[in-house]
Amino acid sequence: MKIALLSVTLLASISIHANEIYNCLDKEESLIREAIQDSHISREKILSDIEFAISERKGELSKKVVKKLQKSKYMLKCAGWRTRNLKFDCSEKEYVGYFMKVFPIFGNEVDVASYHMRNVDYDFLVGSIIHEATHKCGTNDADYFYQKNQVPHSKWYSEWQNIASTYDYWSIKGFCVPEIDC
Repeated sequence: MKIALLSVTLLASISIHANEIYNCLDKEESLIREAIQDSHISREKILSDIEFAISERKGELSKKVVKKLQKSKYMLKCAGWRTRNLKFDCSEKEYVGYFMKVFPIFGNEVDVASYHMRNVDYDFLVGSIIHEATHKCGTNDADYFYQKNQVPHSKWYSEWQNIASTYDYWSIKGFCVPEIDC
């Protein structure tokens, strides 16, 4: 009886965080599910790299930069929580100018342009999931660093820790301290 109850409890807790995926081809759904799992691994690696930078480069990094890195940690932790509840919808079958899009902060829906899933680079897919999840935590699209072959940096109207593309860049290219290392 205890094992049955434990099994039901475990299944219930897993299903709470199961991502829903709609209107996707089987191959697309499989790829998205795998990328969701890898986004958690990538996010944890970035968090570890940020912690290392903060602890090992204390004298080198200004208080302002450390504060931005702390904000980045918050964004990544929030993105991890939000990722567990995202719902992916591949209804958009025609060519559109985006790969994935969300409404910032509210809701859990991620619109996936199925057209672009045909030839998507897997690392870009993982980074895109992180990118979209950070929008749910308050980041904006002030720039697209990876897509423009640029490194993360602040814009006159938005600091780098508030730009979603900082996080997909880190996922794809690796962590660097913006405006210092990259």
